[in-house]
Amino acid sequence: MILKKLFIASAFMMCYGSINAQTPQPGTAKATVTQTVEAACGQCMFKLKGDDCDLAVRINGKAYFVNGTKIDDHGDAHADDGFCNRIR
Repeated sequence: MILKKLFIASAFMMCYGSINAQTPQPGTAKATVTQTVEAACGQCMFKLKGDDCDLAVRINGKAYFVNGTKIDDHGDAHADDGFCNRIR
């Protein structure tokens, strides 16, 4: 009787152990969308409200200020080809 219970317990533990040993399949990576945006001075080129020249982008016709970088970090904004004079 004890041997029978021991055998059943061992069989159960082997089945349970093999189920837990399986690794889950990795999830599919989320798709990213690559966009081309227009970048320029928000006040000079996109007519956004503000007192100073700030970097902005235009996406689908709507302009947004860019956080985390300053307009002059990308060259002289007031040069002939700068963000205050050209939309890139």
